[in-house]
Amino acid sequence: MPIDLPKANTALIVIDVQEGFRQPPYSDLERSTPEFESNVESLIAAFRDNGLPIVHIHHHSTSPDSPFHPTNNPTGVQPQSFAEPVDGEHVLIKHVNSKLQTLNFDAETVQEISLGVLHNEFATVLETVDHVNSSFIGTTLEQLLHTNKWNVLVIAGLTTSHCVSTTAAVRMAGNLGFTVFLPCDATAMFEHTTAPGSKLQTLNFDAETVQEISLGVLHNEFATVLETVDVLAALSP
Repeated sequence: MPIDLPKANTALIVIDVQEGFRQPPYSDLERSTPEFESNVESLIAAFRDNGLPIVHIHHHSTSPDSPFHPTNNPTGVQPQSFAEPVDGEHVLIKHVNSKLQTLNFDAETVQEISLGVLHNEFATVLETVDHVNSSFIGTTLEQLLHTNKWNVLVIAGLTTSHCVSTTAAVRMAGNLGFTVFLPCDATAMFEHTTAPGSKLQTLNFDAETVQEISLGVLHNEFATVLETVDVLAALSP
């Protein structure tokens, strides 16, 4: 997919690529996107080679049991080695927490996966739920982007249904008027269970299904979902 990335106005946002996602409970779960690490590394290298800005968002949880608690698990908040910031790159700390053959998911499946992703992590699902976990809330990200006129964003990181996706940077960036490109193979999601009250027979959704539905919900409404190679092609001389 050919895209235009004006170099004066484009920034890469790398969200939550931290060691905590390699530790329990995440290390015990199936994860989507095997090529995630290499693609994020390629995006970072391409932006650096072109002298373009990179903003790293790191999560420091206030929950004592979280693998991202900076005091109780200091290794968990560290960036993964391939995504370590270098001098001159911005690092912001936040505290608020398709390879499938199926091309169309029924409404109940989308609903159940969405509720399952939220339950016990951001809310207790009863009848309605609304919560937010955003790179824009409690940080200076919006001010940083506007001040530098970085209004075209390439967003990568973890996880698609949480801090990258519907309750985080992509949806909020779209609402704030930024142009957002989301490389589907530079984000990833873990397997997830349904929420209480599910009417489906399936109680657990594999990681790739959760990933594909998360991307499908965002595409053409809050972001343009594409592949890493599309971004790299736009940055090539």
